[in-house]
Amino acid sequence: MAVSRISKNPGSFVPTRMTEEIELDAKVEQLILEAREAERENPLSGDEFAREMDALRQYGAERARALGIASEDDVDRIVYDLRSNG
Repeated sequence: MAVSRISKNPGSFVPTRMTEEIELDAKVEQLILEAREAERENPLSGDEFAREMDALRQYGAERARALGIASEDDVDRIVYDLRSNG
């Protein structure tokens, strides 16, 4: 199997997809750390938290409708398909 790209570290050979996943994981971890720090410095009140959760639920419902996801069975099928083809 040919490796399509060498990682940024010239001492190791890592496939492109694995390198991209590692980089994405690092970005996600950084975002989580930044969010925790922001919450520590400026915590939401109970009312603010409730409003934010309502907005997130509404956004999720809108995205699900736009993608044709109508039930938990649809979610299970999508997850199964992604894991099978993955």
